[in-house]
Amino acid sequence: MHHAVVEVTHYDRVTGEATVMAGYGPRADWVRNIRAAGGASLDFGHGPRPAAYRVLDVDEAIEVFRHYERRNVLLLPGIRATLWVLLGWRYDGSEPARRRLAEQLPMLAFRPVGYGSHLPDKPGPALGA
Repeated sequence: MHHAVVEVTHYDRVTGEATVMAGYGPRADWVRNIRAAGGASLDFGHGPRPAAYRVLDVDEAIEVFRHYERRNVLLLPGIRATLWVLLGWRYDGSEPARRRLAEQLPMLAFRPVGYGSHLPDKPGPALGA
């Protein structure tokens, strides 16, 4: 079993869905492991549970990240510096940069299987290689 710690960019308390960004892109080991296994287990502090996942489309990812930035205004200098390193170009928080970010670093949304009803209890679509 592999473990990865991720930054949750959005958590929906109603559905239990947690959205994270693949900071090293679609070829990150944890993303590839999810693709290979066809799913994941998540631990929100109550022990690991099977989780369904989906890949956010670019427009939804932009919106999620926009809200993430608004909630973390004091941390923005550090967030942007980290993104500069991960992306290989200077992320400035502009709309064009946010779109480029969402196109380069996919966001995945996970929820415990059987929790809520708006997502199917099956793995999400395959991520681009």
